[in-house]
Amino acid sequence: MTQKIERTAICSGSGGKLWPKALEKKADIYITGDIYYHVGHDMLSAGLLGIDPGHYIEHAFIGLVADKLRSFDLGVKIYESQEKTNPFYDI
Repeated sequence: MTQKIERTAICSGSGGKLWPKALEKKADIYITGDIYYHVGHDMLSAGLLGIDPGHYIEHAFIGLVADKLRSFDLGVKIYESQEKTNPFYDI
């Protein structure tokens, strides 16, 4: 299947139940955690692609967000969290 992606909706954590909001906003793809099997089928039937990277995906963005905040030169020190909060394994 080939589909052009022009608009992406993102919800951190467990946002599987919020997919209709992404569709209302005319998203082509929805990235969130906890997309259950039947919900995924409902999304696809409605024309919305879904990606469920899991709850811990926020960890991958800490450095990116910190760098972006630093680029604004706000005069504040930005600290990146070093905490490991994944309950299943240490990344």
